Amino acid sequence: MPTEKELQFERLWEGDTPSGKNETKAMQFRQKMRMALLQKQVLFNKENARMYWLGTLKVERERVSEEGGEFRREGTQQRGRKGR
Repeated sequence: MPTEKELQFERLWEGDTPSGKNETKAMQFRQKMRMALLQKQVLFNKENARMYWLGTLKVERERVSEEGGEFRREGTQQRGRKGR
């Protein structure tokens, strides 16, 4: 059974309001999710947005970093100090 937070995400994603569907609200919510995922360098899609909204995306990032994994974009290099 979905939690209230999961139902809330679905309503916001679809733009459901008490008076019917509102595409503008859906687009605004999706844009908010897109920008949040962009800052975390995560691919934007509905499933990643849902995980971010529910707070599970952060948990997975911490778990992977504890295991020695890295989150960075493909093709980017880590910056370091010169002379090392």
